[in-house]
Amino acid sequence: MERLDMTIARKYLGFLAGLSLLAFGSAAHALTIGDANYVGVIIDGIPSGDAAETSYVNALISLAPGAGLQDCPGATTEDCSRVGSTLSGLPTAVFAGRIDTDTSPVTLPGTFLYVLAKYGSSGSYVWYSASGFSGSTSVPGVFDPQQNGGGLSHVTYFNRGTSVPEPGTLALLGLGLVGLGFARRKA
Repeated sequence: MERLDMTIARKYLGFLAGLSLLAFGSAAHALTIGDANYVGVIIDGIPSGDAAETSYVNALISLAPGAGLQDCPGATTEDCSRVGSTLSGLPTAVFAGRIDTDTSPVTLPGTFLYVLAKYGSSGSYVWYSASGFSGSTSVPGVFDPQQNGGGLSHVTYFNRGTSVPEPGTLALLGLGLVGLGFARRKA
């Protein structure tokens, strides 16, 4: 009888441990501007279609962490800022989906590396997590309540593309290729 009680107790404890792992694994993410996951902002982020937002995020992550407001590379009408972000070496973003909502939190239908929250004409704010965002993800509900168009309009989420190389890595690669060219010419 005692052996049966111990078996039941172990199964019960195992069940509780599994539930606690499940609960911690799907913990809600509360994103804020300037937190550890913050990448930056695209001003004004219009038009806001799937392809446009993908190019905006990839333009934003091509800037150095901490870069001030400037023209987004390749996006002629948008400005980008990485002020408040220390993230570097980020992979390119590949569009995965969009949730049209004006309320937060949102429930993501899977695990995604980037989350973009669009606030009308106030801009698009982007967050990144190497471990991914999933489940209930809270984004700021209103960016600027005093400004027209400052409320949340939708959330777009992205998966991993390829890594964006650091500018120094590209310079070293270029020097290496020049060196190979000279070595080949001498041989």
